[in-house]
Amino acid sequence: MSAGLSWMLRRVGLRNIFSFVLLASALCTVALGLANVVRGFDAELALTIVALGSSFGWILARSHIQERHAALLALIVGIALDLLRVGQIGTRLLMVAQALGDLARRSYGAPLKNISDLQPVLRALAELWMSFGALFTRTANWTSDFISGLPAFDPVAAALVWSLLVWLCAVWA
Repeated sequence: MSAGLSWMLRRVGLRNIFSFVLLASALCTVALGLANVVRGFDAELALTIVALGSSFGWILARSHIQERHAALLALIVGIALDLLRVGQIGTRLLMVAQALGDLARRSYGAPLKNISDLQPVLRALAELWMSFGALFTRTANWTSDFISGLPAFDPVAAALVWSLLVWLCAVWA
């Protein structure tokens, strides 16, 4: 048996590992069932959310963070992960970070001379804001139609909502 595996068995315990594997298996089954039923919610996304959510929930449970703080942290991380993974906001965030880095490099040791120095940052922030707006609008419209009982299908909105729900279930479990 490898040293890492034996260390993990001693540190975590076979019973805890077995419980985690059973829980993760049950959550994977639920997520795959949802992926088969809900259009726009693919199996790869579902399994990724379950793996990350159950692992994050386990880390939170083992930490000394108060329950309400852990719940808030889980919600924030879930929304951020959802936006990065499903909403594909990551590239926009990288554009903002790159524009801020370029601005810092150009203005190091010298003050900004005019507002045109801020144009790349403002442009990147505007694109990020428009992406958030589009995601929010699509999700709000889909949710409104869903609650009203109207037939509507938006694969991005459905994936955003269902992946957040699966995340919350996986973290809570």
